[in-house]
Amino acid sequence: MASNSTCNNNSSTASTNKPANPANLDEKIIGNFTIGLKLGQGTFSNVCLGIHNITSEKVAIKILSKSKIKHKKDKMRIEKEISLQKRFHHPNIVQQYSIVETSSNIYIITEYCCNGELFDYIVKNKRLSEIEACRIFRQLICGLEYIHKNKLEYI
Repeated sequence: MASNSTCNNNSSTASTNKPANPANLDEKIIGNFTIGLKLGQGTFSNVCLGIHNITSEKVAIKILSKSKIKHKKDKMRIEKEISLQKRFHHPNIVQQYSIVETSSNIYIITEYCCNGELFDYIVKNKRLSEIEACRIFRQLICGLEYIHKNKLEYI
């Protein structure tokens, strides 16, 4: 879920992030986006910071390696995620901007949430004030309500 309302999308990123490709420090260009620092990784993908080459807007780029998607069930799950996220248009849900597919990768370009993962934020802060917990809970409920009202199922 997105919670970017107080974030400047053009602010600099933390210096602790690593380049997306340590062996090749050159940035890679995909479509209208330059892929930068690696923000995280999952089973099939890496998530990197991206910059739109025309507007300089920061985005998140999820890079799915096709070679890691071996089972039909996993491919169907990824296709469903892409299809559903395209239909989400709500301030508390990360917005998908575009998809770029190459012979080796699928690039999912989405809204960049500068505050990172909610779980990591809670762990880092150890404790949230009641006011902040209520604000976050309200955002989660609003996003879920939108999904249910529009009869959209997420994975």
